[in-house]
Amino acid sequence: MRTLKTAILVALLLIVIINKCDAINQKHTHLTDINTPILTLQKELETARRTKKWDNHLKYTMKLIKYYRDQSDYVNAHKIYTTSANLYKKISQTENEKILYDWAFEIYEPIGDSLRALRDIRRAILLSKNSKDDAWLAEHYNNMGRFYMMYKKYKAALVYLDSSLVLNSTLRNINRMGINELNKGDCYVQLKEYNQSKKNFNRAITHFTTTSFFIGLGFTYSSLLEVFTNQREKAEAKRCAIKAMYWADKAKYHCVFEQLYPALSAYYTLVQKPDSSSYYQKEHTDLMDSIYNIRTVKQITRQEMKAKEEELNFWINKNTTAEKRMIESQNSGRDALYWFTTLATALAFIFFLLLIKRNARKKKDEAVEDKTEESPPKDLVPEEQDISLAEALRALMQTEKLFLNEKFSLNDAANKLNTNKTYLSKAINSVHKKRFSTLINEYRIEESMKLLSAEEFNYLSIEGIASAVGFSSKSSFNRTFKDYVGVTPSEFKMSK
Repeated sequence: MRTLKTAILVALLLIVIINKCDAINQKHTHLTDINTPILTLQKELETARRTKKWDNHLKYTMKLIKYYRDQSDYVNAHKIYTTSANLYKKISQTENEKILYDWAFEIYEPIGDSLRALRDIRRAILLSKNSKDDAWLAEHYNNMGRFYMMYKKYKAALVYLDSSLVLNSTLRNINRMGINELNKGDCYVQLKEYNQSKKNFNRAITHFTTTSFFIGLGFTYSSLLEVFTNQREKAEAKRCAIKAMYWADKAKYHCVFEQLYPALSAYYTLVQKPDSSSYYQKEHTDLMDSIYNIRTVKQITRQEMKAKEEELNFWINKNTTAEKRMIESQNSGRDALYWFTTLATALAFIFFLLLIKRNARKKKDEAVEDKTEESPPKDLVPEEQDISLAEALRALMQTEKLFLNEKFSLNDAANKLNTNKTYLSKAINSVHKKRFSTLINEYRIEESMKLLSAEEFNYLSIEGIASAVGFSSKSSFNRTFKDYVGVTPSEFKMSK
């Protein structure tokens, strides 16, 4: 009897151990499946590069970019994009380069690099024009429109969206026509022209319905819901809310819900249902958390798997001295990791506080910069140090063209030259006999004259050129240009 009991206990223990092994193997297999696609794509990309099969290289490049983007890993997506773009430019693969630049907006927008996005979209437009490829030209015009929408230049955006719509209409590309109409509608919403926006949204719905494009329908009804909510048209807003939820469920695409949830929250606020409004606000918050913490969740999953493996090893090797030492070593390593993580978190928090303080001080300095920058005395004689500093600033402007950033300030220039703004301002005043802001505007005007004179930039409007060279508004650009050149930008362009 005693032997039978012992056998039963041993059997139960073996069952527990086998179940633990199966659970860990299943989890391990799941994680291997996650990593398998990326390793395969990287291998295929390298093979295509070595064998110079550029069509395959482009295919795997775009798959990798999409994979990293879906994982919210924008750093690696940017790395793959720039590496391939530079390679195609180097070996004159203009067709691949033109197609790859379709990702420019989505690559640079998350990391806030607007100048490079603008540069790549412009080049894509030029390549499409040279190859007379209207399909890609329409796509890049649409991307340029989205770029200007992001920076709230809605009238400039409409110019490019109209150009894209004309080309897509000629090509009978119904889906892209719907996207153009949707983007135009969003522009008119921001310009408070709600009646016009409704016309664009209704045309977009017609196009998307023809092609059964669920994502487009979800976006469009969400936008219409925002319009009717803003105009307090409850009946129409209710109709759009029902339609938007239906098509969003069909699309199953997180970006649609990202736009829909705030619109639903605003609608339920309008109809005085605070509980529903709070519910969709919470759903939006949870969605954004899940989108931007995918990598963190995966990291936690891997840590959990590792902990389970360590637990299994403990039960299997409990009675061996060697394994005991290993477990002690692992515990020691975990303790060290815990304290290292705690210290790193504390340092990161301190750094974050210092960064906030520094940015606040920088904004304060920029706000009073015009007041603190004195007008240059006419009898100020430049010293050797002033001449050297002014020459360093000139070289910096020619190589890096920092003046293209409309927020570029005296503080920024001083930091770049490892000096302070007082010394730099004195150097500019004594050597150039003018203020820093005047000097920077002169660089911008010279750059704008190049763009106005070059045929390849004829597609840019005056407002587009003003924005590209660093002016915050068209009126400021026109005034400064006329003071510097003697004629307006339009007159200068017509004379060329």
